[in-house]
Amino acid sequence: MRSGKIGIVQYYSSLNFCVTDEGLRISVVFPLRLGHPPLMIPWQDIHHVSDDPVLFSHSIRMSIGRPTITRAMLPGWVKYHLPRPLRPS
Repeated sequence: MRSGKIGIVQYYSSLNFCVTDEGLRISVVFPLRLGHPPLMIPWQDIHHVSDDPVLFSHSIRMSIGRPTITRAMLPGWVKYHLPRPLRPS
């Protein structure tokens, strides 16, 4: 259970991440899952990935969709599971 921000909604300790060959799957933990179906983001729809160091934590920012539909801020460890072309340096 991790925190993250998708669009204007902040999820505190309620997100699960799953990395697949097709993309990044984000789901909300039960019982908060009601009304929040899992989100599968294909790798080709993720772009502008950058590091976003914060005082006591580390996050990455990314744009989602082509053209951009929304932006997300996810835990920094997610970048190590992104395909190489998407990883920020």
